[in-house]
Amino acid sequence: MDVVLLNDREQKVLETIVRDFMVMGEPEGSRAISRKSGLELSPASIRNVISDLEEKGFVEPLHTSSGRVPTDKGYRFYVDNLVEMSILSNEQKDKIEQQVEATAGSIDEIARATSRILSSLSKQLGLVLSPRFDSGIFHRLTVAEVSEKRYVLVLAIESGLVNTVVAEVESPIGRNELEDAVAFINQRLSGRKLLDIQKHLAEMIYTDDSNKLGLVRLFIRNYENLSAFPVDKILHLAGTGNIINQPEFIRKENLEAVIELVENKEMLIHLFENRKNHNGVYVTIGAENSDGELKAYTILSAKYTIGGEAGALGIIGPRRLEYPRIIPMIDYAARMISRKF
Repeated sequence: MDVVLLNDREQKVLETIVRDFMVMGEPEGSRAISRKSGLELSPASIRNVISDLEEKGFVEPLHTSSGRVPTDKGYRFYVDNLVEMSILSNEQKDKIEQQVEATAGSIDEIARATSRILSSLSKQLGLVLSPRFDSGIFHRLTVAEVSEKRYVLVLAIESGLVNTVVAEVESPIGRNELEDAVAFINQRLSGRKLLDIQKHLAEMIYTDDSNKLGLVRLFIRNYENLSAFPVDKILHLAGTGNIINQPEFIRKENLEAVIELVENKEMLIHLFENRKNHNGVYVTIGAENSDGELKAYTILSAKYTIGGEAGALGIIGPRRLEYPRIIPMIDYAARMISRKF
């Protein structure tokens, strides 16, 4: 393990380099590191320790300065072995709790609000991935008349997620028929998995009587769209302005890469889907992100669960992040959403 590669002196110097660079964004000189590390070493001795750290791959020179900055390996060692997690303040806890509790209760609203508060508190890109809709359990269909021949169908699953489709019919559906059809569909499908319904929909709800109900036919025609959760409800993100203002991404080519990342919703959904299999706060740094587009970033995420279905939330930012402050924040937000439901 990496822990045996560094002696106490090297660990203390690496911790000082990482901590200062996280906060300041600029490398410190050996004299400042000597003072801040608490080691009773001369600047010359500190330079020797830094040289050893560089040789072992934990720090590297920043081309614009004579100072040294952490490598991905250095950040990883720091996160795994040296970081001292901050304790969330009551104010930070209150902000997260208020965002979760102030919503009407739908997952969609809570996910949107949580992405905003994660972004606001971290000053990075905040993301919340909702649980997959098509793996849910049918809870209830409701139908409302928009106009004489237009109806909005609202499908709710047991985890609390809802999806809507606006559909048109050739002739109006009477109130009694509408109520009978909705009651019939809910009776037949409540408690069943959406994927099973997809496979056996017609045989589940078609009878001689139901065939006469226009809403049943309308429901069958629109079920595929109704049970397929749209991208803008699966993934919520906030704080694009935060991340593009980081010094690491100011250069034009880096800025363009960030914008492409934010716009690639399908890739971000796939990324956070894979991260739902990890417990606790999962941190990947730089080259640890297998996708080449993500090697400039650190990604922190945590799993939450609603009605047995898993979602994920987290932040994306530069490798130079305030890990002690952000890791507890992500953990607390995930636990708050799970507790809410």
